[in-house]
Amino acid sequence: MRKRKPIIHSEKFLTELLKNEAVKRRYHEDYEKLLVAHQTATLRKVAKMTQAQMASKLGTTQSVVSRIETGRQNLTLGMIRKIAKVFHRKVLVTFE
Repeated sequence: MRKRKPIIHSEKFLTELLKNEAVKRRYHEDYEKLLVAHQTATLRKVAKMTQAQMASKLGTTQSVVSRIETGRQNLTLGMIRKIAKVFHRKVLVTFE
């Protein structure tokens, strides 16, 4: 019978990882990208719009929209404003 590896609880693992300042900074950068990505994809789906249709409204390509929705596209504030305009929303920026 094979020995099972001990279970590592994700919260404990994450807590340990985030003690490293470089890891913590990168985690928060990626978290924010994913929040924007999720919001963009949700707005598009609620509007019953395809990625190609959204790309056309933004003046870009479907592959860029795909990268935006997966958090792999570095976004400028200008592009975020364009996305907001497509969905008749406004952009709110806060510093905490």
